[in-house]
Amino acid sequence: MVSHSPVFISHPHFYNADPVLLDAVQGLSPNEDEHGLFIDIHPETGVPLNVSIRLQLNLFMKRVSGITETGKISDVVMPMIWFEE
Repeated sequence: MVSHSPVFISHPHFYNADPVLLDAVQGLSPNEDEHGLFIDIHPETGVPLNVSIRLQLNLFMKRVSGITETGKISDVVMPMIWFEE
């Protein structure tokens, strides 16, 4: 099955992503403490003790010929929402 979905997953604020993605969007300030993920594992049993997963959903936006409302949109991966568990 081939999927052409314009939705992509990343770390919040494009933490650890290609700088091109971060440079295209204003207002992002990625840092490890707020946007990274971690897992604490017990050294003897290997059991996860503490986990923090943070993900961001992004939408690839581009100009679409024939739709004048998109005429001035540059190709960009736009952050939509991020969440943590």
